[in-house]
Amino acid sequence: TSLAGIPVLAQQLERLPASINSPEYIECSPLISPDGTCFYFFSDRSGVDQIYESKWQQGAWSMAKLLPYTVNRQGVHTRVI
Repeated sequence: TSLAGIPVLAQQLERLPASINSPEYIECSPLISPDGTCFYFFSDRSGVDQIYESKWQQGAWSMAKLLPYTVNRQGVHTRVI
């Protein structure tokens, strides 16, 4: 199977835990670090779209944390869908 000509591994999809995939907010534009230990995404949890990070620790994703102001300054980033 491929997506836009790039091979995609056939895997069972899983819903991410509520610490990342919350029912009250919009989360989008996921990105996993090359080593698979960090998960980044946009969320409107703070009232505006900002970048959050969750870390793979002890077999599970940690509670998502807002990245610091140096990353989340208004006008510096754009959400990718």
